[in-house]
Amino acid sequence: LQRDAGAEYAGFFGYLGDGARVCNLSFTDVALPTEDAREAILGVVAGSVVTEASVRLSSLTVRSDVTFAGNGAVGGVVGHVSASDIEVSDVDVFMNVSGNANVGGVIGVAEGAIELRDVHHVGEVEVAGSTVGGVAGFVLGAATLSTVSHIGTVHAGSAVAGGILGAVAGTLSMTDVETVGSVTAGEPGFGTQAGGIVGMAGAGFKAHTVRYAGSVVRSGTSAGGVAGLVVGNVSAVDVTVSVTNLEASSGYAGGLIGNVIGTTQARDVTVDATVSGASSLGGMFGQVNGDLDLENAV
Repeated sequence: LQRDAGAEYAGFFGYLGDGARVCNLSFTDVALPTEDAREAILGVVAGSVVTEASVRLSSLTVRSDVTFAGNGAVGGVVGHVSASDIEVSDVDVFMNVSGNANVGGVIGVAEGAIELRDVHHVGEVEVAGSTVGGVAGFVLGAATLSTVSHIGTVHAGSAVAGGILGAVAGTLSMTDVETVGSVTAGEPGFGTQAGGIVGMAGAGFKAHTVRYAGSVVRSGTSAGGVAGLVVGNVSAVDVTVSVTNLEASSGYAGGLIGNVIGTTQARDVTVDATVSGASSLGGMFGQVNGDLDLENAV
């Protein structure tokens, strides 16, 4: 993968505009980007997709034995996508992905309402700087997820890490979502958030049939088996968490959620976690700043 000198985007398609529909493509043995290409917003399929209308990405497969690495926003499929409506379906990515800011196994940054359906990533995902997710790094809008998974480690050098989503600014709805692997953010003492499914949710979430299993969830400020920090109301049904070591070195650590600022309802929840830290710890929640309703939670 190369780019012309000075180009802002790099990918099979560097930049896509109005009416973007990318379907039925398969990429194998993807080569490591050149040093010049790494300076661009980077994705195997497209560097950036921008439109005021809708975007459809479907029936895509990406496979590579090398780490797909860049110095900005990086995604295994798309580095950056901005649209009023974003639909991603039937996508499988088998590749390690890394970058310096806003990195995702499938999408680096999504601006707009996004639906992820039958989307799966296998591999390590790492960001040196800010936000990282096993599937999407940063979602600036509402997100709806159904049958989405990530297998592999997720690490942020600072800020926010999530097994599926790093951070989401809008409402979040999840059904049949799973992460298997460690999720860590920063070194002990840093002001960071880490969650087995989502690092930080800015407008609450609804979750049904969600599973996390890993050896470590660790951050400086907030760590949770499902979410590190949630601002807004939470509804969780049929959730299973199994984590050997869950730690927030200087903040809130909970087997389910580290810190919730809002009303929380949870039913049919099972957590098996060793929780540690220096401040507020709980088998289910580190802190809940709002009404709490638990039913059949162990």
